[in-house]
Amino acid sequence: MNSQRINSTTLVSILASLSIPALLTFSFSQASAAAQDLQKVYLEKLSNNAPIEIVEDITSPRQSFILVFQGGAGLVPKEQQGITTVLSQMLGEGPKSMTGDAYRKQLFLLNSSISVSGSPRAMYVSVTAPVDNLKKVLSLAFEVIQNPKLDPETFSIAHGKVQTSANSILDNMRGATYYFAFRDAFKFHPDVLDGSAAPGTIKSLSLETAKEWYPKLMDFQKMAVATVGPATKWKVLADAQNFMAQTKKVVKKNTYIPTEFKGINPADYTPAEIAVALINKPKATDNQILYIFPESLQFDSKERLVSLVTHENLGGGLTGMLGDVLRTQRGLTYHASTRADGQRPYWTVYTFGGIFQTQGLLAGVPEVIEKFKAQKIEAKDVELSKQMNRTFFRSGMELPEDRLFSRLRLKMYGLNPGFIDQFEDLLGKVTPEEVDQFRKAKLNTQKGFLYLMGDKSQILPVLEKAGFKKDKVRVIELTELI
Repeated sequence: MNSQRINSTTLVSILASLSIPALLTFSFSQASAAAQDLQKVYLEKLSNNAPIEIVEDITSPRQSFILVFQGGAGLVPKEQQGITTVLSQMLGEGPKSMTGDAYRKQLFLLNSSISVSGSPRAMYVSVTAPVDNLKKVLSLAFEVIQNPKLDPETFSIAHGKVQTSANSILDNMRGATYYFAFRDAFKFHPDVLDGSAAPGTIKSLSLETAKEWYPKLMDFQKMAVATVGPATKWKVLADAQNFMAQTKKVVKKNTYIPTEFKGINPADYTPAEIAVALINKPKATDNQILYIFPESLQFDSKERLVSLVTHENLGGGLTGMLGDVLRTQRGLTYHASTRADGQRPYWTVYTFGGIFQTQGLLAGVPEVIEKFKAQKIEAKDVELSKQMNRTFFRSGMELPEDRLFSRLRLKMYGLNPGFIDQFEDLLGKVTPEEVDQFRKAKLNTQKGFLYLMGDKSQILPVLEKAGFKKDKVRVIELTELI
């Protein structure tokens, strides 16, 4: 028998000797490597100098084409936030030349879809179609963008849907706390404006607001392109150039203009001590508690992976120390977690509890974090956290479009899109020593923000008992949220 060949009996013996985590890592690694072998990535330029990223992936049944209009909700002032979401809804009704039903029927017959979404730094038009129909569907997408239904009826329907969604902010205490906290802590920096808005802000929007912002948000001169699917590079380039030729009919000098963004500088937003703000909701029975700690982080390097492993050990649901102590041991809450944001320089602690648990939670959160920073980190805990983060990463990258969008987000923040391909390798190399260094250097709890939501008549006395001076607690009425 060939000594380099492994027969079935030998393979069974090898697999049987592996632990379950090791077996999962082994099989997933083979699958991940095989999937990457089936992809080819090309970076090209279109006729107007706009960048286009082409990913050939023969495993994809259809081609996904993403038109990236740089700018996004971060361009819009706080008083008009929500207009990007309204416009996304309006574009879903198709172009002026077709009824909404006829538009949807045509997409159905073409086995295709066109969707519009927004983020702080971009508006996205996502087109998915069989390769043979791609040129036709891209032409339809151009018609939607160029000739949208910016009319009273379409606006009224879209505005009503967004208004209903905004009203739910007041009913969801966690949602309202998160909504207010980041905008307040970072003073409405463009990177925390995602297109959502409070009910009063949405109510003030008009069709004139939509008409004012549409050409600024959907500017062909600020459009980059990304695509993934089974089509060859040359087929995709031909269809993209055809789309660009259509834009030149309406934009005479359609030369690509890259957009520059200024990110959040943590030093500009870090208070000298814990700044406390309370959103008053009379008669509330549960209290929301959210800490925000500004902290610089390199998001496309190994430091990002060390951060993920660290926070999984500290605040990863029931397995993290916060959940174990505050929920399991002390029975103060059903949930306590931490996380570091994926692109913005801060990390958070979130928990909630009744009025009789709030004081224990306010004392317990910093206590547990300091204990976590001081105790020895076990190698087995680091390995378990790495396995969990590997699973989360793979589930988030299940489809080729997921990986492409992740690369786009990194690009949008001036980061290396190739980090996606390095993620698992760098994660596997994270050591207990690196986690130990990170938690001591980065988990600063002395300077940051504490946001609470609940009945002020009950929470203010609790805050005083926890050591926070009443006259330094900012109280915001729920109806004042903008």
